[in-house]
Amino acid sequence: MSLGLNVQGTPERPTRGRRRPLGSLATLRMAQCEAIRTYRQRLLDEGRGVPENPQRLGEICWWQVRRETGLPQSQVHSGQFARREIQALAREIGLTQVVGIDGISTFRFKELAINGRSQTLSKAPEDQSSNRKKLSNLRWALNRVIKSTGPDACARAAIETLLADLGDGSGSLRAELNWCLRLLTTYEAGQDLPESFASALRTALIKAGLSKKKAAKQVGMTFHTLVAWVGGRAAPRPFSMHLVARLEAACRLAPGTLASRVRFSGRGKGALPRELTLPPEFAPGTPLRRRLLRELPDDIMARGTAQRDALILGTCQRLLDEKGREHHVSHTIGSPYRLNVWPERLEREWGELARFKGEGALGRGTDRREGKLWRPGTLRILKSALSSILGFMTKPGSPYSVKAEDLTLTHLVFAGRFYNSYLTFRSDRNRTAKKLKQGYITTAEVSALWMIRSQLKPGTGWLAQRAELASRLTPVEGFVTQEDIAAVQADWAGACAGAHRDCRSLIKSYQRHVAPGRDSHEPVLPILSSPEPLAALHTLNRGMEQEGEAITGGIHAAMHLRDRVLVGVLSQFPLRPETLSLLDYTSDGRGHLRREGGGWKLRISRFLFKNPWSTYFRVGRTTWKDFEEDIQDLCGLHDAIARYVSQGRDIIRRDRHTGQLIGHTDALFVVRPRLDAERRPVRREREVVRLPNGELPPAADACRMCPDAIDNQVRAATGRHLAGRANAGTGIPDVRAFPPLDFRHIVATGVFKATDSWSAAADAIQDDVAMVRATYGRYDSSDRRGTIQNAYKRAYRLG
Repeated sequence: MSLGLNVQGTPERPTRGRRRPLGSLATLRMAQCEAIRTYRQRLLDEGRGVPENPQRLGEICWWQVRRETGLPQSQVHSGQFARREIQALAREIGLTQVVGIDGISTFRFKELAINGRSQTLSKAPEDQSSNRKKLSNLRWALNRVIKSTGPDACARAAIETLLADLGDGSGSLRAELNWCLRLLTTYEAGQDLPESFASALRTALIKAGLSKKKAAKQVGMTFHTLVAWVGGRAAPRPFSMHLVARLEAACRLAPGTLASRVRFSGRGKGALPRELTLPPEFAPGTPLRRRLLRELPDDIMARGTAQRDALILGTCQRLLDEKGREHHVSHTIGSPYRLNVWPERLEREWGELARFKGEGALGRGTDRREGKLWRPGTLRILKSALSSILGFMTKPGSPYSVKAEDLTLTHLVFAGRFYNSYLTFRSDRNRTAKKLKQGYITTAEVSALWMIRSQLKPGTGWLAQRAELASRLTPVEGFVTQEDIAAVQADWAGACAGAHRDCRSLIKSYQRHVAPGRDSHEPVLPILSSPEPLAALHTLNRGMEQEGEAITGGIHAAMHLRDRVLVGVLSQFPLRPETLSLLDYTSDGRGHLRREGGGWKLRISRFLFKNPWSTYFRVGRTTWKDFEEDIQDLCGLHDAIARYVSQGRDIIRRDRHTGQLIGHTDALFVVRPRLDAERRPVRREREVVRLPNGELPPAADACRMCPDAIDNQVRAATGRHLAGRANAGTGIPDVRAFPPLDFRHIVATGVFKATDSWSAAADAIQDDVAMVRATYGRYDSSDRRGTIQNAYKRAYRLG
């Protein structure tokens, strides 16, 4: 057994750039020797050998070794010092199959299975109720497994044991458990692969029984490229990571198994992908670019394309938000309501919590996490809520007046003490701000308590699983004494459980005082309350028609014509901005807007809608239809459409200097694009990922109006013609400029009041009856008898 401190072994591969000093190499080798020596003694004390791979007997299970030794993946590569020492240790004391060597417990496998089933059902062409039923069946089966064997048992052994005990009955449970075994087999297939991408790909193809020629044809790549990847002569590039994902699916590997082994050449994260369009503030050499490179993780270029791009763009947006808040924060330091600048220790602890809630527990294998992952938007909202709570505790004159430097997130274990005072403070502040006689609290203030409670939940909460955090507690005058800290440190689990119960009691007691949030119908509430809401849309379209008569020729007339067509279509078919931005028009009649029989028709695939599985698109039990409606000629809309598609679109797209058309687009609603220094069109939206050849995808070409632009133009039009102006006496009183979404409210309410039919209202906005009834039920007509009499008068032609 060669566990000496000899550093004269095979030299490690030199790093790019600066050479590693000899002293650091010796220190690294000594740390590896110490870790392996400790591991050897641990195995001897437990009377077992090095873990054996259950799928490939006679070989070492390297991922299990990494978990037990704590050595990083890079130090157990083929040929590395630590790998040779572990192999020598295996020859000395032998191999042993350890119980639970499949590496996943029943609790962790439940998360894996539910996530896998959810992703599969999201792509299945079935209704939501059927998908929920399938997910509920899987959760019920896995709960049976955990109840019979416990959450820490070996997943494969537990499932196979329960299957053997079932006998011939329990068909549903048997089917779900068999599905779990198939998923578990797929998960285990990637656990014993070599560390290098080439070796892992070669082994995966052999285990899957795929030849290189068959795999290349199935994936859609060239045979020579796959041979180069398998042989190690070439490696995937950032723009070819989608082929790696297809190889994982072909080899029945878990997503990311091969992608995590890809190592791109170049200067790591300093060479960001060229096909990704970053905001102009992140140009090379700018301070924001350097900060972006510091913020990104070291393995950013080794991740999948979708995950990598989302992480980069999300970091860019966060840095821009922080940059925009710097001026505000500099003037609000010491604010009595918020802790805008967090001390370094609090920021570090928040980073630990964010990583815990933003990563799957399966990847760590140590902590249990409950609930969905926290996305970047959720993290910003919850950090803002914590800033308000911490600001209350640190503001002068509060019951505590704690120094921000003395606070840690561990103090949330005393939430039951201070949160009652915080909610009382928020209630009084809301009463003063609104000049009311009685205070109230909002849903957001109680939601923050839900978040704190979840971190204290026994078994799955972040704080409940971090007993070492108790050592960070310090006494705070008037808040936490040394005796309180000693009691918490003596029984951390009990303290978290008690705080969890206190939070639950507070939520129940304050839930009745929560005031309803902002009314989403508020900007158009006077229109919805009127007897004929659709009359407002007539006023809007008539106003735009008269406004266009005063604009003659040029780019302004073309843009007004576009906005008039946009508002006219919205008034008849209240589509969402995301759908409107995807509409096309072509002269050969293949677009969504078509000329038929002297009129105009819209034909739109249901998959361009937010709810393609809505009952609106269902015909019978198994058949689906697309959106297909004739556009009515209201307020001269047909003539406006004809002039816009024949002349207006081209006028908007022409270069103002050369008069040439900019780019090619089939978009119905277009804008004049911006041009870069080389006179090339630039997309206005920030988060647009380019195609591998550097071009923009068809739905994001530079001339197409993005949803934000559509939203702004509709707000401007409604603000001119419908918004009430008290000084001028124009518009509808108390109506404000509103976005395209409010057209759905007006149309649904107007159609229901005119027809007294929920089905007609649902068809008018392409939605289902249940949603329309729940959203617009308060505008139900109270004169039911009058409605019936009017129906008889129309039927007998009496009125």
